[in-house]
Amino acid sequence: MLCKTTSPSQSTRKPVTVYTILEEIQDMKRQLVCLPAVVDDIRTIKVKSACEFASNELDEFETRPLENLQEIVKSMQREVEMSQIELLFQEQIRIPLE
Repeated sequence: MLCKTTSPSQSTRKPVTVYTILEEIQDMKRQLVCLPAVVDDIRTIKVKSACEFASNELDEFETRPLENLQEIVKSMQREVEMSQIELLFQEQIRIPLE
């Protein structure tokens, strides 16, 4: 819903009467008819913005620990591989004592 504003005409001045004041008040009322809809739209925009921000924060929060876990798993796999290599090497150079 769009609000249409009219600017007061400066070229023609009417004498101030109760009728002209009433006309101006009615004109102002007509201009403000869409104000509740505008306020609702602004609230909706704010809620959507807050939801998007929260969603992005949650996405970041969810992926960050996963990335850390992946690095930890890779590091542990390398350590296991190195331990296996060391064990194999030790077994190969082990000289029987008999």
